[in-house]
Order: sequence, then C-alpha cells, then structure tokens
Amino acid sequence: MEKKPLEEFIAKLSPEERIRHKALIEECLERDRIINENTRKTFRAVEDFKTSMENLKQGMKRLERSTELHRDATYNLLSDLVPLLKSLPGNRPSLN
Repeated sequence: MEKKPLEEFIAKLSPEERIRHKALIEECLERDRIINENTRKTFRAVEDFKTSMENLKQGMKRLERSTELHRDATYNLLSDLVPLLKSLPGNRPSLN
C-alpha cells in the first residue's frame, strides 16, 4: 500500500516531535480518515445519481413511446369516427 503524504510526514518526525505534537497528529489522522470516508461516500453518491439519471432517461424514453402510441391510436380512432359522424343525417361535426 502506498504511503500518504501525511503518513510520510509523520514518519519523518523525531520521537520527541511525535510526542510533542501527539494531539495534533491524532487530529490530522482523524481528519484524514474523515476526508477519505467522505470521498468514498461522495463517489458512491455520484454513481447512484448516474444510475438514477439513466433510469430517468429510460423512463422518459418509455413515456415518449407511450405518448406516440396514444397519439397514433387517437388519430386512427378519429380518422375512423369522423367519416361515420359526417354520414349521419343532420350532423355535420366541425373539426374546429
């Protein structure tokens, strides 16, 4: 495993410096751990977001196709009904 810059810096400290700066070193290590954890969570959230966006895109495509089918069915129905309605005596439907 590759050493991180913080670990490399700590390794270069003398034993006396490590003792003198123990609290600061522990705080830095804890912050580094938190940063790494948050980075992992962020990457996971981005991946989840990408998946959600892909699902949304697929849903929009299905909705578009369903809308097209509904439009075509409505057009076909009206195409069949208008001539029938026009043929009824006394009825002259307006398409406006």
